[in-house]
Amino acid sequence: MTQLVVDAAEVSPLLMYSIIAYLKNPQEILPSFSSLLMDPFASHVVRALLILLSPNVSPAGAVGQGTVRSKKSAAWKAKQGPMRSVFTDEKGKGKEMASQSRPAEFKDLTRRIVNTLRTELGANEVRALAANKVASPGLQTLLEAEADCGMTDEPDSLMDRVMVGIISMCVNNHGAVTDSTDYLNTLLRDPTSSHLLETIVTRSPDKAFVVLWDIYFKGKLPRLANHPVANFVVAKALERVAPEQLSEACEELNGTWNKLISSSKTGVLRAAIDRSAVLQSSEHLVCEAVYSAFGLTAEEDRVNLVPCVLHLLSLQVSPLLPQFGHCRRDAQEYKASLVSQAAPASTNTPHKRRGQLNAENNYSGSKVQGSILLQSLLRLAAPHNDIVIAK
Repeated sequence: MTQLVVDAAEVSPLLMYSIIAYLKNPQEILPSFSSLLMDPFASHVVRALLILLSPNVSPAGAVGQGTVRSKKSAAWKAKQGPMRSVFTDEKGKGKEMASQSRPAEFKDLTRRIVNTLRTELGANEVRALAANKVASPGLQTLLEAEADCGMTDEPDSLMDRVMVGIISMCVNNHGAVTDSTDYLNTLLRDPTSSHLLETIVTRSPDKAFVVLWDIYFKGKLPRLANHPVANFVVAKALERVAPEQLSEACEELNGTWNKLISSSKTGVLRAAIDRSAVLQSSEHLVCEAVYSAFGLTAEEDRVNLVPCVLHLLSLQVSPLLPQFGHCRRDAQEYKASLVSQAAPASTNTPHKRRGQLNAENNYSGSKVQGSILLQSLLRLAAPHNDIVIAK
């Protein structure tokens, strides 16, 4: 059944419609929907159905590429290649579904599913799903489906329960700002639940996001941006901030950018650059943030911006390689290597140990994250993108 539902999204909207039409009877699936979310075998079917019912739940082409399939299933599917539709003469591309319109019955069924779960599950039960490795991805899809139906801004919605009443507070115009809760602070740092919080910061109502930002992000950004899990949530939140929030975030993270680069956490910096390009605001702050991240404080050093970003290394000796002390090069030697790049190795070069070669490769190898940062910088409006073009 799981394979049938998933492949329906990849092959033919007609097959998809037939499956959903069969399940439209509430007696078939609605009474047991909450238990199916926690079932290790049925949860994939539930997520696939929600994605089919709500076309805006996941990006185009995401189905079959990790949104529904497990890693093992995705690896198997990659070996099979694209499937051909038995209902049309065209080959299935896996992306044709995105352009298809959905029947009105699909949205009605989605609303019935959401309302059923609101009735059957209490607030604590909904929040408990976030910590469950099986149920958390299903709850994430449910929150996106609820947002797709325009139901998230209702008091006591599923998202309101996960946000511990923030949406209700905004709807009821309560002036007092609630204190932070241990529950949402845990979501920020938990490897499983943090994905759910990424969905919340992306799909929550505007007023609720402002409150969420003020309580859980503002004033805590340096610590969260350095956290191995929370930095991904911070990057998602930065993709939605207003101009004033972006400016405050850049000021707050001043002095932290270099630590993010030294630990290869580029997502927060990239998100700040991308948001600045969209808003056309705080461009000078993000440019200074890039200079600070790579230790390019002096004007004469800024000509090395492109190689520094491409290699994700500052002009200072990398602090990530203390075990290779015999391989360290001082700043002047490293600056010269950035300008001249790698020279052809001499035939008389003595044999080097494996650790020494790995350490030097960390200096000379280009990084994908670095190239993405450069692409983001190029999207800035002129003259701010000159920091890349002019170099």
